[in-house]
Amino acid sequence: MITADEIVELYHRYAHAVFVRCRKLVGNDDEAHDLTQEAFFQFFRARERFQGRSSAFTFLYRIATNVSVDRLRRRKTAGEQLSTAALAESPGAKLTLEANKRLSTETNEAGLDGLNVLARLTEGLDSETLTIAVMRHVDGLTQDEIAESL
Repeated sequence: MITADEIVELYHRYAHAVFVRCRKLVGNDDEAHDLTQEAFFQFFRARERFQGRSSAFTFLYRIATNVSVDRLRRRKTAGEQLSTAALAESPGAKLTLEANKRLSTETNEAGLDGLNVLARLTEGLDSETLTIAVMRHVDGLTQDEIAESL
């Protein structure tokens, strides 16, 4: 099991890379700082489940991705509730809501096609190679930043 001292060391080593990942997903520095802290907190709580099959960074990176995606889901749900309530009170609300649903469905289908292509392209990659590819091509980290993180 990873000790608290080792987690502090991981924080000093990987906090920037985790922050970059969170910021890339949520688009906001303040939220990314909060999510970085949350990722390390959850990593600490889940340290007993870490079995060493991948690097600690890979495990931490996955947690950072999950907390960021969860935040986006909560943000989207809150925004949808607010915009639906506001639209319901406006003229032409039914048409606007139907158009939004149709656009959302089309966007989701296009996104799923992209995810299917990505899944096929990355099939068979080990977790470390996949993490490096995501850090480089999704997060935009330089080779030096990736090397420092690993």
